[in-house]
Amino acid sequence: MAEKATICSYDEIVKLDNFIENKEITLENFENIVVDYEIKDTELKCCLTDDKGKCGQVHQKGYLVLLKDGTYSLMGGTCGRTKFNADSIISKNIASFENERKRQEKLGRLYDFINNKEKYEKIINSLKKIVGEITAFYQEIKMLGFNLNILNDRYKSSDRAVLIKTYKYDEEGNSRYHATERIGYLQELNLFDEKSIGSYGLDVHRLIIGLKKACELDEQIKQKPKARVDRQVSDLVRDLSHFESLQDELLMRKSSIERFKKSDLSLLCYLTSSHHIREDAAKYLLKSKGRDISKAASYLANKDSSYLDQYSCDEIRAKSKN
Repeated sequence: MAEKATICSYDEIVKLDNFIENKEITLENFENIVVDYEIKDTELKCCLTDDKGKCGQVHQKGYLVLLKDGTYSLMGGTCGRTKFNADSIISKNIASFENERKRQEKLGRLYDFINNKEKYEKIINSLKKIVGEITAFYQEIKMLGFNLNILNDRYKSSDRAVLIKTYKYDEEGNSRYHATERIGYLQELNLFDEKSIGSYGLDVHRLIIGLKKACELDEQIKQKPKARVDRQVSDLVRDLSHFESLQDELLMRKSSIERFKKSDLSLLCYLTSSHHIREDAAKYLLKSKGRDISKAASYLANKDSSYLDQYSCDEIRAKSKN
């Protein structure tokens, strides 16, 4: 029985011609582990036996063991590691079996990438496009200038609410505080987490190189089937395993950008009372809408005027730390 797929049914075991239920396993009659199993519908007992007697531990996970007389018996997974000393033939066999299984799993994962090369190449091309879109967005928002620092501070403190303080003039023309109004909430502050966007391009490039090296390794294995390439396989599987997580992260950031662009960008003009910083925000807003950025000052004046009318006040100021 050479197949290494995990056995999940007790029926598979009892159908084996040479399986003997409750057959003792000792250091003297142990030959090697054949396959592991995980069986939940039958109560199994470990057959490891030493001078103190049979283990008898009830378990669900363990190994099908070949004995020197050609028969099979069962050994609990943890029992095999603890029943005898770590240097015993059984303990070493377990370590060897598990290491080989991990090696085969990694090799199988690598061949998933190799056998589906065209599929992953299409994914890479789509990721390159998304990286380009994300990079373009971060180039565009450089227009926001110091507003980016404010938005980063807001991201760190999860401060989404945009507030303005309203004032009315008294009979002598003095400005008197009237009320604080919430004019909206900033959307997608996660975009201002100061993540190095350049790393996305490097991550995609790493996938390109990884897929290329995987195919080269496949040719090497075909020419020398017995060559030990465990280290190369482990390194490539590690690099290529980022496909899904990178794809998820890029799609999430792309969606955040789309939602941010559709949100009320006029709120960016009320992050601070500094006029030139507010103008930078207005310029970004106007450019994003395809309008003339030279009209930023008049846009701010009109927007402020609408709030003066809305809250029946004479003056407004952004409520912020900046």
